[in-house]
Amino acid sequence: MKFKKILFTLMFFLILPISVNASGGLLKQDSITECNGIKYGYHGSDKHYHKAILRDGKWYADGDIVTDICNKSTGSVNKSENSSEISTRTVEENTENKAESTTSVDRDIVTLSKCVDGDTTHFNLNGEDITVRYLAINTPESTTKKEFYGKEASNYVCNKLKNASKIELEYDSESDKLDKYDRVLAWVIVDGEVLQKNLVENGYAEVKYIYGNYKYLNELKKLEKEAKSKKLGMWQDYKEDYSKYIYVGVGIILIIILLILKKKRSAKKLLNKISKKIK
Repeated sequence: MKFKKILFTLMFFLILPISVNASGGLLKQDSITECNGIKYGYHGSDKHYHKAILRDGKWYADGDIVTDICNKSTGSVNKSENSSEISTRTVEENTENKAESTTSVDRDIVTLSKCVDGDTTHFNLNGEDITVRYLAINTPESTTKKEFYGKEASNYVCNKLKNASKIELEYDSESDKLDKYDRVLAWVIVDGEVLQKNLVENGYAEVKYIYGNYKYLNELKKLEKEAKSKKLGMWQDYKEDYSKYIYVGVGIILIIILLILKKKRSAKKLLNKISKKIK
């Protein structure tokens, strides 16, 4: 009985950190749709819907399965359709919406006013000087505080902007327009390329301050992973954290040892019983 309690306790503490980070409740990110101010999304092979909640830049299921999704044409819940029909229609609508958003991107053309550092710049917009904080990234400090690779990041950005033929600000529908310091939050497009991508790809910036399912977020995460593996720029001393794998591995070894010990004790008991019968 004591052995079973020990085994159960070990398995509980092993499974707990894994279950916390499990992706079972993760919704398909491009399935997110909104009705009456409520976000919905689906997952699973049957594409069943849940209310969606945003955590760490990803959409997760919030509550039980939802079978009544808003009808786009009326804005009201249509209870006459089954869930599979709703799923198919909503996916088609999402595809149409994405096609529309691609052709109607919210952008402003600006000119360089003053370089600040790797993730903040002053631009001129229609005669007004605005401060722009680059969305979804963070570069090492290079102004009041000096951090490793901060000056390199600042120089890279300033050179890009000074030599640009065209600079645009693209606003993300999943982000606020201003941060708490009244700086404009935007994607900075330099001659058709997203500057945030260039920065992350070359190790000048990390992906950070994610409060929504931003347009270029998945690409940025992929580029950051590649930059880390190549130890580029600010990641020159980067080391992968394998502690969680070690933790799980040690736990599995302990369970195996306990199982072996249990079998040995069982075998010993069996031998004792046999010897008693022989006597």
